Amino acid sequence: MKRSATAVLFFYGSAIALAQITEFKILPSDGEMGAEFGNSVSVFNGYAIVGAYFDDNENGLDAGSAYIFERIDTSWVEIQKLFASDGSALETFGSSVSIYEDYAVVGSPFADGNFNNTGAVYLYKNDSTGWNEKLKLIPSDATEGIDFGWSVSIAGEFIIVGAWGDNVNGLYSGSAYIYRRNDTTWIEDQKLIASDGDSLDNFGIAVSISGDYAIIGAPHDDDNGENSGSAYIYKRQDTTWIEVQKLLPTDGAAGDEFGWSVSIYGEDAIVGSNQSDAAYIFGYNGIDWIEEQKLTSDNSPLVFSFGGSVSIYEDYAAVGASGENNLGSTYIFRKETNNWVQEQKLVASDSGENDFFGISVSIADNITLIGASFNDDNGENSGSAYIYNGFVLDVEDEKYLKVPDNYRLFQNYPNPFNPSTKISWQVPAGSWQTLKIYDVLGNEVATLVDEYKPAGTYEVEFNISSISGNVSAKGGYASGVYFYQLRTDGFIETKKMILLK
Repeated sequence: MKRSATAVLFFYGSAIALAQITEFKILPSDGEMGAEFGNSVSVFNGYAIVGAYFDDNENGLDAGSAYIFERIDTSWVEIQKLFASDGSALETFGSSVSIYEDYAVVGSPFADGNFNNTGAVYLYKNDSTGWNEKLKLIPSDATEGIDFGWSVSIAGEFIIVGAWGDNVNGLYSGSAYIYRRNDTTWIEDQKLIASDGDSLDNFGIAVSISGDYAIIGAPHDDDNGENSGSAYIYKRQDTTWIEVQKLLPTDGAAGDEFGWSVSIYGEDAIVGSNQSDAAYIFGYNGIDWIEEQKLTSDNSPLVFSFGGSVSIYEDYAAVGASGENNLGSTYIFRKETNNWVQEQKLVASDSGENDFFGISVSIADNITLIGASFNDDNGENSGSAYIYNGFVLDVEDEKYLKVPDNYRLFQNYPNPFNPSTKISWQVPAGSWQTLKIYDVLGNEVATLVDEYKPAGTYEVEFNISSISGNVSAKGGYASGVYFYQLRTDGFIETKKMILLK
C-alpha cells in the first residue's frame, strides 16, 4: 500500500565505538504499476543495482529493466536505467542482477536468444560515459527453455549464470555456466552439471561466486525427501572448476527447498531453506565444508520465507523473510569467532501489508540493500528498495567506525521535491541540534529535529503529506521556495529547497 515515510534513525553506542543505521528508500524515477522494482538487488563499492523484471518500456510489455544508483555523500541517486539493446516484450530483463567494481550483469531468462526462452545475460561496464552494454552472453550449447540468466553472480574475473530449466540430466535438472574475463572480453569457461543431477532438481536456480569457490542451489533435489533440496560447492583448480562437495542440512526434510537461495564469501557460505524458515551457515575447515550453524528468526515459527533470500560478506550475513507478519523483514547476523549471532532485525519504516520487504537482499561494505517488490508507492506492485547504512558495532568493530571531522549540512534530495525530500547532516561532536523548515518570509513551518545527538551522520525525511513523529507542523505548504536550517553548538547553516506541486 502507498504510504509516506518519516525520519528513520537507528542509533547504537558503546563506551568505545559509536554508529548509527540509517534507512534510505529508493524508487525508480519512472516507476509504474506492476513493474516489481526490487525483485533482485545487488550492492558493492558505492553502487547499487535493482531489477524491475516486469517493467514496460520501449522494448515492450514486461520487457524488464534495471536501475543503477550511486552513493553521493549521504544520498543514493539514480544515475542510469538499463535495458537490453535488443530486448523484446516478455523477456523479464532484470530477473537477476549482480554488481562488482566496474561491472554489472543482468539476467533476462525469457529472452529468445537462439531458441524460445533460451535466456541471455547482459554485461555492463562503468566507463567515462556511464554504464554501457558491452556483451550479450548466450551459452554455446543453448537449447529452448533453459532459462539461462535466472540467477547471476559476478566477482573478480568470473561470472556464474544459472540455467535451472536445462534438461541435461533430465527434465529441468538444471545447469550453470562460468565465464572468465580475458582482457577486454569474457569467454565461456565451463558448463557445470551436478554429478548426481536428476529431473526437476532445478540446479542453478541460485548461484554465487567468490574467489576460487562457487555455490549452486538445487532446491528440488530429493536426498532428504521430495523437494528437500541441496547445494553444491565448486572450486577452481588450475583452469578447471571441480565439484568438491554436496551440501545437505543435518535436519533436512521433504519440502524444505534448501538451496532456494545461496551466497558465498571467502570460506563461509550461507544457504536458504525457503519453506522451512531457516538458513544454514557452512564453513571450510581446510578439508571439508561443515555445517556450522542453523539460523532462525527471533519470531520463529511465525515467520514465512525466512531464508528466501540470503547474502554474506566478510563477518556479516543478511537473511530475508519477505512473508513475516505479512509485511516482511530482514535479519542481520554477525560472526563472533565460529558463532553467528542475530545483530539486527530490519523492518521498513513505512512497511505495508504484502510489500514483500526482504524478497531480495544484498550486503557489502557496511551497506544492506533490501528489495520490496510489491510496495505500491508508484502503483500496485510497482516496488521499492531500501538501503541501510551501517551495522550494529561492538568495541572490536572500529574498522567500520567513522566519526565526522567537521560540521556539514547537505543539499536535500530530491530537489525540487513533491511530496517528500531527505535532508542529511553531520556533526563531529555531541550537541543539542535543531533542524527547522522556513518559508520565504522567514516563518517557521516545521521542526524536524530538536534534541541532543552524539557525533555522527544523520538523515530525516520531510514529507508535506504526512507530518508525524517528532515533526510538528506549523503551517500549510504551497509551491515555492523553502529553507531548512541546522543549528548546533557554534554552527548554523541554511540551505534552499523547492517544492513543486
